Amino acid sequence: MKLQLAYRFSGEDRNKIVNELRGMVKVLEGNGHNVYCLILDKNAIGLSKASSIINAFLHLDSQDVLISWVKSSDKSEGQLLETGYALGRGKKLILLVQKNDETSLRSLADRVIKYDAYDD
Repeated sequence: MKLQLAYRFSGEDRNKIVNELRGMVKVLEGNGHNVYCLILDKNAIGLSKASSIINAFLHLDSQDVLISWVKSSDKSEGQLLETGYALGRGKKLILLVQKNDETSLRSLADRVIKYDAYDD
């Protein structure tokens, strides 16, 4: 299956988020999925915010599922745009949320996966 990862980047520790996303990609690819993650795309380095979101949209057109990783209750405009675009294009949405997070995106997701900590 073709998957795309959406995540909050603004305000996050870049090295930490990159390492966590690499770990997720490794697990998903190890299970036979083809995964796209913008922050790991060498062709996307140096893009402006506007170009980055357009790039994410273009990749999402060829994906089956958007996995939106919500690490905190802090909103991410880019992640929300990407999620809205995916829903508008009829893509399935899997939401990864911490058990105590009550994001309104839950009602839009095809599947919600709750976790206590990243290692889950």
